[in-house]
Amino acid sequence: LVVVAAGNNGRDGKSTVGMPGTAKNAIAVGASHSDGPDLLDGEPGPDCVAAYSSRGPAGARTKPDVVAPGHRVLSANALPDEIGECDAEGLDRGDYLRKLDGGEGLRYSTGTSMAAPAVAGAAAIVRQYFAEGWHPGGYAGSGDGFVPSGSLIKAALLNGGRTLLGVDKGDGTMEPSSPHDSIQNFGGIDLRRSLPLAGREDDGLRMAL
Repeated sequence: LVVVAAGNNGRDGKSTVGMPGTAKNAIAVGASHSDGPDLLDGEPGPDCVAAYSSRGPAGARTKPDVVAPGHRVLSANALPDEIGECDAEGLDRGDYLRKLDGGEGLRYSTGTSMAAPAVAGAAAIVRQYFAEGWHPGGYAGSGDGFVPSGSLIKAALLNGGRTLLGVDKGDGTMEPSSPHDSIQNFGGIDLRRSLPLAGREDDGLRMAL
């Protein structure tokens, strides 16, 4: 399964998803805003697609496939000559929130390239779910474990997507977006909706293979 950043050209309009995200079997990932202390004043949060997130369609295909937080994500800032460069102890998070160059071992980065790794990690959890036999009972060993195909992993991720509100245009206004359009498609990934767990029946979701 190939997970690809959709690109950061959404302000240029339609059909801006870059290769290889346009491929049929790849998961092209758009970016939404982050949450909590990673937000600047006025930023609406993870229910909104970032304005720069590239859009489809890609020929006859609706892209991107899903969206994940990619706006102002705290990440590593490589300082090869420093020991403990990624140690956040004693650092003021607010300083990193407002500058991209970091200056220490951490930095905030923005773009669909920050969103795609979140989806890749979610895909690994989906694979583990089936390999350890969490299906069908929602607990480890409740079924026979098996190695899922890339298509099954993709289907589980997309099926659990939640609808986002729209596109934050950065000027206090929101551009409408709806499920399965060329802005959010299946929406924001949500493993709580993708992978049923024993004892959590509040969502009404079921998985049948």
